[in-house]
Amino acid sequence: MNLGAILHLNGKLKEAEENYLLALQLKPDDVITQSNLRKLWNIMEKQGLKTSKT
Repeated sequence: MNLGAILHLNGKLKEAEENYLLALQLKPDDVITQSNLRKLWNIMEKQGLKTSKT
């Protein structure tokens, strides 16, 4: 999750998404990771980037 957050803050959105999803495989109920992923998806959608949820 921390790696995903660092990548997210540094604009590496696709890599951040991959790391958040991996973190959720390891700990599916982590609300912080879930929240970060939702925020990331909102940013990606606004930029016209494809997300794994679409």
